[in-house]
Amino acid sequence: MKKLIALIILISSYTNAQFYEVEYETQIKVKYNEKGLDFYKEISDPEVRKQNIDQNENPPALDFKFIFNNDEANVIELPKVQNGQGQIVFIKKSAPYMYFGTTYFNHAKQETLMQQDVYGKKYIVYDKINNLDWKLSNETKNILGYKVQKATAYFNDRIFVAWFVPEIKTDLMLINFKSPGGLVLDLEISYEDEMGKYFGVYKANSIKEKPKFKFIVPTKGNRLSSDELDKIWDDLDKKRNDANNQGIEKKD
Repeated sequence: MKKLIALIILISSYTNAQFYEVEYETQIKVKYNEKGLDFYKEISDPEVRKQNIDQNENPPALDFKFIFNNDEANVIELPKVQNGQGQIVFIKKSAPYMYFGTTYFNHAKQETLMQQDVYGKKYIVYDKINNLDWKLSNETKNILGYKVQKATAYFNDRIFVAWFVPEIKTDLMLINFKSPGGLVLDLEISYEDEMGKYFGVYKANSIKEKPKFKFIVPTKGNRLSSDELDKIWDDLDKKRNDANNQGIEKKD
């Protein structure tokens, strides 16, 4: 009986330590209304204007790897190659709540960490993992061989529609929000403003188990919040604009 109990504990510990690796394609799509299209009217060349609208309405997708266990996770941006020519995509637009580079998630502390470099000065930027009031549906379908269930939530006038695997339990997903209770393989975030409608799309392309993984945790630089980092960038932008304006005045 003692051997059986020890075996059960061993299996349970192995399950808890299990890692999953999921690759996602993410994109932010826009459907401009009349006011949104008016924004581009100052571009006189019709072909250039159309290119600008197309690039913003349907920018290149970005790929990310989401590696997690019960306690931690990393979201890692993957290199993107365009047209198979080895040419790196020039314009990068991320889906809502996605960050370039690598993000670390800590389930116990309910926070994310990112390493950021501002003109050579390093910072550890933290943000909280937000709660969502998910409403579960009886609707199901199949994604990558897994039976997934639909869930819907609302946050700041944004609509979240997720398809998740109930059997793969996790509160984490590839953005800083709590999942519906299982691994999310498909997510859409939609919202609208005076310029048009926006759709954040996150689709899993592959999923596999990993025997081990060492999480990447930011360690260099002063710790500050994402709001504090935004203020640093705003102050730097203001100083640069002031300097440019002074240069123009001197020239005159």
